[in-house]
Amino acid sequence: MTAFISLSTLAVALTLIVSGCSDRREGDGVSEVLDNRVALFGSVPDPCDLVLAPLASPGDKGHGSSSDVGIARFQQAVLASNRPVDHFERLGWALVQEGRASSDPGFLNLALQGALCMEKKRPNSLAAMLLRGHVLHNLHRFREAETLGRKLVALRGAWFDYGLLGDALTDQGKLDEAVSAYQSMMDQRPGPQSYSRAAQVRWLKGDLVGAIEMMELARGAAAGGDRESAAWMNVRLALYLLQAGNIVGAEKRAAEALALQAGYAPALLAQGRILLAKGEVERAGGVLAEAEQISPQPEYQWTLAEALRAAGREGDADTVEAELARRGEREDRRTYALFLASTGGDPNPVMRRSA
Repeated sequence: MTAFISLSTLAVALTLIVSGCSDRREGDGVSEVLDNRVALFGSVPDPCDLVLAPLASPGDKGHGSSSDVGIARFQQAVLASNRPVDHFERLGWALVQEGRASSDPGFLNLALQGALCMEKKRPNSLAAMLLRGHVLHNLHRFREAETLGRKLVALRGAWFDYGLLGDALTDQGKLDEAVSAYQSMMDQRPGPQSYSRAAQVRWLKGDLVGAIEMMELARGAAAGGDRESAAWMNVRLALYLLQAGNIVGAEKRAAEALALQAGYAPALLAQGRILLAKGEVERAGGVLAEAEQISPQPEYQWTLAEALRAAGREGDADTVEAELARRGEREDRRTYALFLASTGGDPNPVMRRSA
């Protein structure tokens, strides 16, 4: 009888498995980490077994969606093929796409297991390296993603290798190097992926007009392609337009993102920020609460807390910020650091209270 695993349960397990050396506290050795994993699971789980584990039984609440069916189809293709590595790659990218669309890190952690499985079956696989690099970037493990990006550029130098490297560099503030990587990407493959990255760099450098212009170009070039990518570009454009004071334009782009990807957490976050800018704090709180429910990440909690305070709901805002303080360092250190710097928060309130 097949044993089905809920994604939420598997995500918790995978977080422990793939946390890696970067999450260890001083004094923890690799052998101790492995011993803990063996104690928890009975043995160190095989990544191929993990990525092929059925996610849910058909009758379970919340399952049976089109994404579940699609992922299950890829899993079956792996099992039926005499060249499973190629199908593992397709399965891994399907999991990445679902993780981005749903804002559920469980899918990303599963995709990482798929990449590790590919590397196990085909050592030094560049396809596995690229998949692993993109997963690590989406999990905000930027230095590890940069290492893989540099290796891919040195070994192959394809446009998507430069894209990964540029992304990892950008998110660490290494903009001059990122611009060089993105230019190599643009030279090889001008298109929505390159245009959207150029827009982000322009925005980071303070060129808001140029960022809007380039993201409009990216949005137009992405029409008819991948819906999640197109939704993301509309979200970024909405935020640029909001910053420029174009509320009507920002609302249109956020609405288009939601039309492309229903329940898309980044679009709901943008919509909530637009409502805050309009002074509609009660509506903003409702939309942002929905976004935070889908993606309980520091950026979402921070914005929700601001909306709650604007509505005079200090107690509810304190509750949200307490959860942000509990999970922020682990989930997204960069955003949590920005939150502390912006609000004058104490990075270690427990120590402060006990002093």
